[in-house]
Amino acid sequence: MYYRLTTCVCLLSLCCSTAVAEEPVSTEDQDALDKLVKISSEVTTQLRSYTAQGRFREYDIAGDDFPLLREAKITAKCNGARYYLNLEFTTLQEPYQRRAIPQEAYQRRVILFDGSTLASSYFSPRISVTGAAGELFPARASRSGIVSPQIFHFPWDIAHLDREVCYFPMVIENLGRDRLACSYTPQGDIAAGYLVGRQGKAGKVDLLFRKKDGFHLGSYRCENPQGKLIQSHDLAWTQIDGVWCVKKMIEVSYIAHKKWELEFNTIKPNATIEESTFALEALDLPVRSRIIERGPVTRLTRVAE
Repeated sequence: MYYRLTTCVCLLSLCCSTAVAEEPVSTEDQDALDKLVKISSEVTTQLRSYTAQGRFREYDIAGDDFPLLREAKITAKCNGARYYLNLEFTTLQEPYQRRAIPQEAYQRRVILFDGSTLASSYFSPRISVTGAAGELFPARASRSGIVSPQIFHFPWDIAHLDREVCYFPMVIENLGRDRLACSYTPQGDIAAGYLVGRQGKAGKVDLLFRKKDGFHLGSYRCENPQGKLIQSHDLAWTQIDGVWCVKKMIEVSYIAHKKWELEFNTIKPNATIEESTFALEALDLPVRSRIIERGPVTRLTRVAE
């Protein structure tokens, strides 16, 4: 089991940051900050739900060859904070071994969050009695509303992809406007950044909000005090029917030595999502399959209820 420890480290350092801007924030920079806060806050109100299909990949970057560890066809459905994921694996290797697992050994995983419980089902001929099993975990949301499915080996809350990297209103809340450097680039984009830790002793973070993507976050770079990159994110956005959506997301962790990619081929914003999408039946478990409750959980609703 792996976790993206760098995200936790960066967020913890952000909360403890005491970096101070060298100069007062100009009127133009204040306008840029106001624009970023407004745009970040509007994503959730404009994109209330969506369905999407695409590909998910994970690479091992510890060596020189960057082997593909996992690849899956992905179907995503979100309604508010609730989400459903169906991963059909075409390539799968054990995370820390260079030994391929036969495709039939691990064919599929379903992950869903119904608003209170994180649930998953997984399918393999090695699982007795039915070739499938399920797990339920109590969900814990972060301050930005993210309910991470990392426990099921998927790195992001797809209902809040825009917040997974950096939720700008919270950055300002934690740091204060006077501790953020923010300005327009010659290309018309907005570049922002802040020091992590006292006077940058824990590193720095650079952000880029591209004009062509409606000034949504396009690049995130976190460096240690020696200037070495420890984590990066790159996002590509698309506008459909006036609504901005994340089309592609790439995260690289140089601490975990992993690279994750998510790319949607089709996206339908504000689609109608049936309630059965977040019910127990959505796990698609055969009769007599075991479901393990990993802690005090609220059991999933059945369609019949």
